[in-house]
Amino acid sequence: MVDAVDSKSTVVKHVPVRVRPQAPIFSCVSIVQFSLITFCAALLLSIIHLNAARFRSVPLFPYRVWVSLAAGVSVSYVFLQLLPKLAQSDAVLTANGGSAEVAKYQAFLIALVGLVAFYGIEKVLSKAAREFNPEKLIAIFWARVGLFACYNIPIGYLLQYQLVYNGLRGLALYVVAIALHLIVIDSALLRGHNGREAKMARVLLAVGLCFGWASSAFNVLSEAMLAAVLALLAGAMILVVLKEELPNQNESHFPSFALGAFSYALLLIGL
Repeated sequence: MVDAVDSKSTVVKHVPVRVRPQAPIFSCVSIVQFSLITFCAALLLSIIHLNAARFRSVPLFPYRVWVSLAAGVSVSYVFLQLLPKLAQSDAVLTANGGSAEVAKYQAFLIALVGLVAFYGIEKVLSKAAREFNPEKLIAIFWARVGLFACYNIPIGYLLQYQLVYNGLRGLALYVVAIALHLIVIDSALLRGHNGREAKMARVLLAVGLCFGWASSAFNVLSEAMLAAVLALLAGAMILVVLKEELPNQNESHFPSFALGAFSYALLLIGL
């Protein structure tokens, strides 16, 4: 707001002045560095995806120990990273307008849509799989693989986001949580499938991850769209963690679960 004085009178007029916010400036070098670092992270996660079966058969640790450890890390990530980010996304979406009542819950509504949609698709596929039609079972298997490949796209996209907003440490913690998350998903998704089918499925899952990274490198979303993507992923991930990663009573090992949850929590809060 500036004051303008009329030359013919002593009346002071207040003239509003609009100031455009300055956009962040990134040098070519920093963009290349960011892309190279996140490419390495995407490559590492893809390698873990392609070799998930080997990671599951660690000689020193029984299956129920490491799967409980991974579940603890994922639950800690959901509560200490995803839910706070969801609140931040809600603030971003609210600032970008919308109905006064609806705007306050936009991110949470998007997360709810992600959770319900993912659960609904999984429910339909599971119900169809109970018919025991061999041809239909194969189609359902590939439909589930396609669903999780789509699920991997925002995971890959957010690698760039983690580096830009949380730095190398934030990216490293994200990669650790996602790597364990993907290994457990692989175990649940490809259980009972071996050989060529499993290899092709893992390739498709890795392609989804790399496609997400490539999208972030060449197509930067607006702040509001990024918040919406984060909210959608949060809803789907909460369901996947609770449904696929929390082992049942026979396969669980509570000390490992607690160790994974609290160790990762300490890392996240910087202790």
